[in-house]
Order: sequence, then structure tokens, then C-alpha cells
Amino acid sequence: MGRFLTLCILVGMTGIVTDGHAGGGHDDRVRKLQPGIDTLPPQFVRTEQACGVWNYVATEVRNLPDPPNAIPRETDQIDRGIASVGFTDLPAPVNVRLMLVTDQSFPSTPSYKSFTFSISLVDPSKEGRAILVVRDFANNLRIDTVNIRPAAPAVSSARVDYGIVRAGTRERRSVAVRNTSAQPTVITDMRIRGNGPFAIANPPVLPYTIPPSGTFDVQLDYAPVRGTTAEDHAALVVESQCGNTTSEIRGVVGLALLDVEDWAVGDVRADERVCKPGGLRIVNNGNMPVTITGFDIGNPNVTLSTPTVPPLPIEVLPGAEIHVQDLCYGRTTVGKDTASVRVQSDAQGDDLTCVVTGRVVTSIEEDSDVMAPWVRYVAASETLDVTCDDGRARVVVVDVRGRLLHTMPITPPLTQVDARTFPGGTVIVTIDSARGRRTVAVPILR
Repeated sequence: MGRFLTLCILVGMTGIVTDGHAGGGHDDRVRKLQPGIDTLPPQFVRTEQACGVWNYVATEVRNLPDPPNAIPRETDQIDRGIASVGFTDLPAPVNVRLMLVTDQSFPSTPSYKSFTFSISLVDPSKEGRAILVVRDFANNLRIDTVNIRPAAPAVSSARVDYGIVRAGTRERRSVAVRNTSAQPTVITDMRIRGNGPFAIANPPVLPYTIPPSGTFDVQLDYAPVRGTTAEDHAALVVESQCGNTTSEIRGVVGLALLDVEDWAVGDVRADERVCKPGGLRIVNNGNMPVTITGFDIGNPNVTLSTPTVPPLPIEVLPGAEIHVQDLCYGRTTVGKDTASVRVQSDAQGDDLTCVVTGRVVTSIEEDSDVMAPWVRYVAASETLDVTCDDGRARVVVVDVRGRLLHTMPITPPLTQVDARTFPGGTVIVTIDSARGRRTVAVPILR
């Protein structure tokens, strides 16, 4: 009765087949019953090699007694041999491949008592995972959890973005190249791919070996140049015997560009002082802020108010413009002037100077039958008295910030503008007449 039960159990077990994803297996139902029993799962020895390769040697050599008896008894342990090697379907293998070395099939007679195979990464830059199952012809299973770390070197950042870096300067960033595998990694090449102004400041002597779990810190320099491109793109390429990896590099050329508007004053009287409408106009055409710290004026006939409005230092943001008050011109004698107002700042632009041109004449009315406009403030009546005999002219009054205070047509020969509501200080008066547009700065003194 005991012999009959043993035979039934063996027949039931031989009906179990565990096929893998590679190498297949052998169906025990096609082989004859063998004497003895096999209750021990296969054994294997695993050796981890470079580049994410795991070598296995599976064995079925545990016979008891060893060697087996010529006529085995029912209770003798006799290993049946390797029947299949493969991965489970759930969970499914990820980024690994199985390679059979000893053979591409698993014969039952004679069976393999020792079988060699290997598992490697499909993509060496990514991790590999699987559940390995080795089965013998008695349906005993040996299971191993496969978790292979990436074999290719890894970089700490897939993208190095410098942002905006001022042209003519140099900025350095650090990128770590890591060996995440359990074996040494040999770096065979490290370079910048692309035409941007990027450089490796500390290139290693190649070939360079990074130990397991070790790192190499790459120092990357970015030195943008004005007049090349708005943006620079390149890539850090790291090559090894196990695979390659790249990291994108990007930087923006930083420019602080000021555009300073010139001023053509025209003709004025010797006893007249005029100011530029709206003030000295300065525009930041770059992509970086500019700080204005002062002004150099090479001619005493040209002045800026002290302190300036707005006060120094003045920050001009990218794309913004400012108007510095008050830029004025005047001289006591007849003559011409060409003066420069140079902006002191950290800008890189070529146009950092306002060129002021003006001429003082004895009488603006010369060579004309039309009386030139003339403006003065009368404190007693708190009016601006505008002398002009052009009935088509118009007077416009604004403050130093360009805000409209008053506008009205001219009534020859004298037009009085009510100035009681005007703020104290300087107002800008513009008169459009037959002689053209004339702008003067008039102090309101109460």
C-alpha cells in the first residue's frame, strides 16, 4: 500500500511544468518513472560580473547515497536533473534577458546535472528586475530574486541649466558621475558634445576607473560670449565599457545693454535755460538688470538736477526705461555746444552717452517776421505769461514726470496761464508755433 501511494505522488508531481521565458523546459509526463525519490530543489552558484551580468551554475548532484545504489531503493535521494530555467510572468521581468549557455534545451535522458546560464541588462543605463525559477524533473523549484543595478555610469542631473549668465564672465557647476553597480566601472571617454562655450574644467586621465558606488565630480564651466547666440546648448557625454550616458547643458547669454537718448536742443537765447521734456531717457534693451551709479558731464552748460530724480543708484530692469530729471541746457554767451552726458553703470552696451547739441544766439527772432515764443512766471499774479503772436500756436504744461497740468490755445500777443494749482518746483512748457516746437523749463517760485 505504501509503495502505491508513493507512485501516485510521483505521478502527480511530474505533471507540473514551470516553463521560463527563455530555454523552455521538459514535460515530465513523457519520461518513465525512475526509482528513488527527489525532494531537494536545484542548487546554484551566482557570480556577479561587470556591466550588469549575473552568471549562474545550477546543479542537481545531491544523491544519497552517492553514488546511487545499482538498484535504488524507494527512499534513496536521486537528483533528476535540470528541467527548466525561466522568469515568472507575475511579476513580469523588467529590463533583463536570459541567455542559456550549456544548451538551448533540457533533455531528460540523460539530463543535465549542471547547467550554466546568465542574466544581463537590456538597457545598461536602467535597473533590471525579475523572479528567477530553476526547476528539476521532480518539479522541485529554486527561486531567486534578481535585482541588477544599472551598469552604465549615471549623472546626478539629466539637465544642467545655468540660466542667464553675464557675457564675459564664467560660471561653474558640478555634476556627479556615479557608478551605481557592484563592479568597478571604467570611463573610456568624457567630452562636451556641441559648439556652446562649455568646458570640462577637470577632465580625468582616461581610462578612469570609478569603484563600486563611487563618484567622480565633473566641474563644468560656462563662459558666454556677447554677439554669438541668445542661448547655448550642448551635452556632457560619458562613455564606459558598459554603456554611455549624457546630460543636457543649457545657458543663456546675459546682456546688460543701455540705450541713452540724445538731445538736440536747437536755438535758445543767452538768458534762457531749457530742459529736455520728460528728462533723460534711458532704456535697458538687454536681459539683465543694470545699476546706474552716476553721470559724467563734460560741459558746464549742461546740467542734471542734484540729486537726480529718481535718486542714485538707479536699477533699470530688462526691457524697462527710465527718465532722469532734469537735463537742462543754457549759456550766458552766444555760441554752440556739443556736450556728452555719460552714464556710469555696469552695462555692456555701446550707447552709454547722451550727446547734447545746442546753440545760443543773440535773438531767436532773427530771420523771421514772427515773434518767437517766450515764457516767464509772474509770482504776483501766479501766472505763466506766454508772449507769442502766432494765433495758431498752443501751449502745453507738464510736470517733471510728464504729467499734464494744463493746455490751451495761444491768444496773441500775451497769453496768461493760471499757475495757482501747479506744484512748486519746475514745470515744462511746450509751445507749438510757426517757428516750430519750443520747450522750456520754468521754475515756479512762491
